[in-house]
Amino acid sequence: MTKFRQSGGSADGRVTAHRSATLHDRSAQVWGGDVMERERITRSGESGVRVPADPGQLQMLRALAESIMMSAGFTGDVVTDVRIALDEVATTLTMSAAPGTTLECEFHYDAEQIVVQITGVTETRNAMEDHAFGRHLLAAITDSTQMSTDPFDDSRGGYPATVRFSRRRLG
Repeated sequence: MTKFRQSGGSADGRVTAHRSATLHDRSAQVWGGDVMERERITRSGESGVRVPADPGQLQMLRALAESIMMSAGFTGDVVTDVRIALDEVATTLTMSAAPGTTLECEFHYDAEQIVVQITGVTETRNAMEDHAFGRHLLAAITDSTQMSTDPFDDSRGGYPATVRFSRRRLG
């Protein structure tokens, strides 16, 4: 078993990106010819990124989600569902963002599922709730979704909002 952790920081010491994973190596030799099979299976891991709440960052978030999931062995259908769900949430939070806001996006995955959490600060209390299509889309393509909005935070200039959703590897 191999464990690794990468971190990057900004000048003020805030973590802007992180990644860790637990990898299990399994080797098997198949006799009946000269066939040797080596398989690497990713069992669990986490990655995260903090970006400005700017529409120009959405493509990078989609690409990051796809890269993480493909390297962790998720199927194309699951990757597409999570990418669409992430895009819907990040777009809504970006369009409702308080000035100077960042989006924090975390990915936690294991042998069963991936859990994605996106956090930002919005100008309105019901940013996600006001988008009925987005809520229905998330319900259709994820296995679970939780949305929460905290009371107005004077120091952050808005309402801290978090959306967390999960998608199983199979079906």
